Amino acid sequence: REIATMTQTPVNGLNLVPVNGHTMNLDLQDLTRAVGFLSIQHGDADETSGAPERFVHCTTFMIRPTIAVTAAHCVEYGLDGKFAELVLGYTDLGKPDGAGRFRVQLAHMSRPHDLAFLELDRPTGVPAVFTIADTAPVPGQELLVLQHYGAEVMSISDDDDCRLTEGVFDGRWINDQGKIARINDLAWGHGCDTTKSSSGSPVLDRDTLEVVMVHQRGYNDRDGTVKPENRGINTHELAIQVTDFLEGWGG
Repeated sequence: REIATMTQTPVNGLNLVPVNGHTMNLDLQDLTRAVGFLSIQHGDADETSGAPERFVHCTTFMIRPTIAVTAAHCVEYGLDGKFAELVLGYTDLGKPDGAGRFRVQLAHMSRPHDLAFLELDRPTGVPAVFTIADTAPVPGQELLVLQHYGAEVMSISDDDDCRLTEGVFDGRWINDQGKIARINDLAWGHGCDTTKSSSGSPVLDRDTLEVVMVHQRGYNDRDGTVKPENRGINTHELAIQVTDFLEGWGG
């Protein structure tokens, strides 16, 4: 059973397309092997009650041969003592191991930023890693998202709605180490289709293929209506968090 960690929002209908068979250039093909399908066993691994195992699924992407990025809400209860596995380049049902299976541990997490860094048990050996953009996109700029839907193979969102919107949103209200924390203007809106388990996906500039956001979630209003945009941590905050982590980590 899968636990849906956040609500995601299709925009004007769901237009996700499997990357396998989707026309893309060689640089983007290489990057698909640096996108990971994250599975975390939720609950007791040695449970004997006969209840089925439950898993949290999210998407990740590599920024170094042993470091992956995802959304903090995917791992906010920690990974100690839990089965946590990353499958890179999972694009073909007939090849469930993708570009490799890796065990992961939590290296760092910022709950206010909804951003987490995972360390793999060994270098990936994939031909490319993602880079963070120096320049932020502007509203209307074309984007694309590589992501996993549940336990399905990797999909891509790059239809005409997949653009930066004008939406600017504050971060979640959370209790961070005994105090209430919320970051103003943390997230930007985007119109790319996402679904459950898309959290942590890289949102890319369609031309440069640089990461401009990390997808966090979609929106539901209190009355149950859905706003036609999703959100992700903005380029500026993302760049600061990645730089600070890598400097401290030594990479």
